[in-house]
Amino acid sequence: MIEKEPSTLGWLNSVAAWALGHPYASWGSCSAFLVALWSSLKDGLGWIHSLFGAALAVLITLSVLAMMRKTGLHDEWMPLVGLVVGFVGADRIRAAVLGAWDSRKNNLVKKDESEK
Repeated sequence: MIEKEPSTLGWLNSVAAWALGHPYASWGSCSAFLVALWSSLKDGLGWIHSLFGAALAVLITLSVLAMMRKTGLHDEWMPLVGLVVGFVGADRIRAAVLGAWDSRKNNLVKKDESEK
């Protein structure tokens, strides 16, 4: 039997059930969103850029929280992760990751050139 897609109310029920089942992750996500929104608006960025950055901060927070859960770290640290990710912001995290990637890439190229 083919199931039809759930309605909007079905999606909202699913999200609410997940949020109630994972209170630390939902609190970390909400804190990341609010702090990232506040931080980027405080920096003078526009509303659209701030909302997009806050949504990315939520996704980054959920990714970090999934890694924390896999490694067995305690759940009570999760809201702190949301605050830190929100305060740092998605733009700065992206710049740090790209900077680390470039420095790693440059070190590999320098090693290859010195071995010739």
